[in-house]
Amino acid sequence: MNAAQQAHQSGAEPNGPVADPHQADLQRLSYVTAGLSAALAAPDDFPRLAQALSDNRNLWVRLVIGVADETSGVPPSLRDQILSLFKFTWEHTSLVLRDKATAEVLVDINTALLRGLEGQILASPPVQAMVYQ
Repeated sequence: MNAAQQAHQSGAEPNGPVADPHQADLQRLSYVTAGLSAALAAPDDFPRLAQALSDNRNLWVRLVIGVADETSGVPPSLRDQILSLFKFTWEHTSLVLRDKATAEVLVDINTALLRGLEGQILASPPVQAMVYQ
């Protein structure tokens, strides 16, 4: 079972410190993505969706702050892609809040990012954490 499945199954944000910053990134991303998915499963609960969207925006702000620093170890091309995704998620979230779009694509983006981070952890030496607690 991967980190996203564990977070989704538990339904709660991980408690306590995580020694590996990459694991903290995965856990927070998993938690926020699970929250978005759960909110989508309850279409009549707008406050829940609004909270999940707010959590997702906060996650992306932290992510961008982490990768914007040139000393983060994130390659410039990846940093540019993340900044582009941040802009899209921010604007798309505004559309969702105005009931002009759905949040499924935000779940898809987070899931793709989660898979990429899981692969990075398995395949490469650590770089500075991208999401700060």
